[in-house]
Amino acid sequence: MSTIEINKFVGGFLMAMLLALGFNFIAQLLYGGTEHGREAEPVFVVAPAEPAAEEVAAEPAAEAAAPAEAATEPAPEQVAAAPAASAAGDIEAGAKVFKKCAACHGDSAGAGHKIGPNLWGVVGAPVAHHQDFKYSSALSGLGGTWDQARLDAFLADPKSYAPGTKMAFPGLSDAGDRAAVIAYLAGRGG
Repeated sequence: MSTIEINKFVGGFLMAMLLALGFNFIAQLLYGGTEHGREAEPVFVVAPAEPAAEEVAAEPAAEAAAPAEAATEPAPEQVAAAPAASAAGDIEAGAKVFKKCAACHGDSAGAGHKIGPNLWGVVGAPVAHHQDFKYSSALSGLGGTWDQARLDAFLADPKSYAPGTKMAFPGLSDAGDRAAVIAYLAGRGG
């Protein structure tokens, strides 16, 4: 083997390593990563329940008759429904994060499917609900509905949640990004 051939081999090897590092860097920028290899903990936001009109009218009389009570735990339905907050800031952030999804999924009413199904109205809809889309058996066999907690678990790691899914996306490791995307989708017909 001549010196020129050895130099070509070493140069090709180094170029391949640089390309691999570059693709890794780009993937980290696009999809994010976890800090120090740890998964971020999900953040649950409990929105205060709005009182009914009768409660608002009766509130001054009740306060005069009863002493002030200590703070109580939030109602179970508030905690269960709160994996994703629906504040306008979350919806705007979700629109930005959804750009990662937009290559494969649409998010508009009446729009056709892309590589993946249109996600308009997905929050609260049955899993694999589009009759005109061919889902993988992994998803079509799940059953149930896409509630916020289920979407959060799926978006964190689609391949682990539904082994055999055709979805190649690695998931959203940041709990805030997942919550924002779910809030965005909930505001898009869901």
